[in-house]
Amino acid sequence: MCYKTTNIFSPDRFLYFISDAPHLIKTVRNNLAKSGFGNNTKYLWNNGKHILWKHVVQLYNHDAESELRRTRLTGDHVYLTPHTAMNVKLAAQVLSYSVGSVLSHEGEDKQETAKFILLMDRFFDCMNTRSLTEENQTCCHIKV
Repeated sequence: MCYKTTNIFSPDRFLYFISDAPHLIKTVRNNLAKSGFGNNTKYLWNNGKHILWKHVVQLYNHDAESELRRTRLTGDHVYLTPHTAMNVKLAAQVLSYSVGSVLSHEGEDKQETAKFILLMDRFFDCMNTRSLTEENQTCCHIKV
């Protein structure tokens, strides 16, 4: 992603801001992890419904108690420490198609969280390509 604005010190030149996909994915996951979880009172929401970290934690806890694992989530994915909060791989795995699709079948209250995770999965796939013609690119399928 690239944003530009007029340079106030040189109006004939632009300043460009280029987003770094790995840092964006960690920031999104870390903000989701703060959404209504623990003592946090900030909530992410869309369409009047909350997007909650507890949905991911509940999915992990359910899978941990079951012999059938539907995702590859581990405790490191959901119980973040300062170290695991900086891990791009863990963030991308939480905001993945497999987690979003399982959540989408978990009940009406988890639908907005599932949609958000699926959107972030497609966004990360789009940002993680080298060219506009790369195989399996999903950028053009992102709907907000």
